[in-house]
Amino acid sequence: MSLKKPAKKEDDNLTAVLIVDTYDQRFFPFTKTIGPWCLQRVCNIPIIYYTLSWIRRTEIKRVILVASKKNEEFSEAIERASNLCFESLHVIICKNAMSVGDALRELDSRNLLTGEKTISRNKVNAMELLNHFLSDVVIRRDVVDSGIALCSLNISAQFSDNFDFQNRDDVIREILVNEEILMQNIHISVLPETEAAVSVTLLTIVMRLLREFVISMWQIANITSGSIPANAFNVSVGNNCSVANSVKMSCSSIGNDTKIGANTLLFNTIIGNNCVIGDYCTIQEAVIGNGVIILPGTKLSKRAIISAQVTYPTNFEYPVNSAVCAWGPGEDFEDTIKDKSVSGVHIWSLTGGSSFWNVDGSGDKILSSGSQDDENESGCEFESDSSEAYEMDNTVQFYEEVVESMERIQTLVFSDQQMHNLILEINSSKLAYNISMEDVAKNVFSAFLGLPGNEVLAGFKAVCIIKFIEFLYNLSVYVVFCNFQLASKWRLLFTNYYQPKKSQIQLLLAIEERFKNHPDEFGPKVAKMVHMLYDDLDILEEEAILEWADSLESELLRKHMKPIIDWLQQDSDEEESDN
Repeated sequence: MSLKKPAKKEDDNLTAVLIVDTYDQRFFPFTKTIGPWCLQRVCNIPIIYYTLSWIRRTEIKRVILVASKKNEEFSEAIERASNLCFESLHVIICKNAMSVGDALRELDSRNLLTGEKTISRNKVNAMELLNHFLSDVVIRRDVVDSGIALCSLNISAQFSDNFDFQNRDDVIREILVNEEILMQNIHISVLPETEAAVSVTLLTIVMRLLREFVISMWQIANITSGSIPANAFNVSVGNNCSVANSVKMSCSSIGNDTKIGANTLLFNTIIGNNCVIGDYCTIQEAVIGNGVIILPGTKLSKRAIISAQVTYPTNFEYPVNSAVCAWGPGEDFEDTIKDKSVSGVHIWSLTGGSSFWNVDGSGDKILSSGSQDDENESGCEFESDSSEAYEMDNTVQFYEEVVESMERIQTLVFSDQQMHNLILEINSSKLAYNISMEDVAKNVFSAFLGLPGNEVLAGFKAVCIIKFIEFLYNLSVYVVFCNFQLASKWRLLFTNYYQPKKSQIQLLLAIEERFKNHPDEFGPKVAKMVHMLYDDLDILEEEAILEWADSLESELLRKHMKPIIDWLQQDSDEEESDN
């Protein structure tokens, strides 16, 4: 008589827990209008549906949506739309949850997370982190957090036992520090290159995600096909849109029922539903909510955030590190968001002075959803052979981080400590992106010249007081009074990077590049700027200026620089005569 084999116990199904709410104040301009951040659309599809689509391709059969009371209606709509895709999909309302930790403690107290199945055969394994693999790198900085954590029930217990834990990182830190005591450990799995994973925690990541989605073949079936003009590349246009044929668009997503006027330029922009964009507008790297009206001729600064139902004022200069909204933030956010009413709109800014786009000026920690080779083959472009022009390499990313750090410093009261912190941030970015000192010198001064609000003397508005006197017959005279108190603050930055002669030449090359881009307005100021850096601030040396001047190709720039070059050569000749 053969022994009967015991029946194999069927494994409990895995359960996915999705936190519908966002607890990050940087997303408040959107959550006040569209609901939870997960409903923000990328290529006209809410972000949460990308997550649910990925879960459907795994072994996970049960999904729990955790939401606050204010987002109950939105969560129920998600449940109705995706309920048939899983064995069970339920919405759990946590009224008082203010963090991920609060939400998981609520689930644990209700015994909603059951089962003994762990992620691996190791019973002490508490968590398995999935990371997306970035290829073509030399050192091990090629894995980034995808935001996916496969957890055992020990994790919910950790949150219940530690009421100060607010997010997943708190638990990871606890397990790593007390691994031998807790007898728990964490494994990390790297996703294959065929899988794309990203944690959408920054607006800069949303922008990169947009570019990746509109050029990925697997996304084509999901993109709404609308009326696309001839000069549009890698775009997603919604239904019932009216887009002028002269519009130039690249790497952008346009919502339903939106109108785009003639000769408008859109690059790397997300525009919501029912918007009206006038003629001759320029919008780059912006997120625009539903029902926004932008009048003809408007040129938005990069990284603009315009919330829903805003009519953007005419000739309004977009403020740095802010969001333009149609209403105030309300009492719930008065401790974290400052509000200022200007020209019929509300200007929101974070109380700490940081940006809505990044975490404390961390810059564009941009993730990739494929190999570098794939990105080079198909980029966002207006011309067929210009994909690399839009692909941010390490130097461009370094430059963008320096710009953001300087913009943040510019909005604050200057102090030596802030300058030291700025130098530390720049040095950290240099190491992170492996930038040479020559590139650091050039990009630091280029970023300084391009600071918002420095149109009068291309970057020296914070250093100098400019008085512009305009006479008849269009005679313009610039009288420059150097404010040494302000100059000394920036001088601390300059002396740190421009002591070697080769670094000073890179500074001058940055000035030359600025002249090439703005010859008419910047040309008359070049000589005064070089003289100030040489004579007043003692940043430049005579040898560096003369060596740079000998290499100038532009006859117009040589003409502008001739007085100061002749003066320097005359002084040099007099010194030789004296010797």
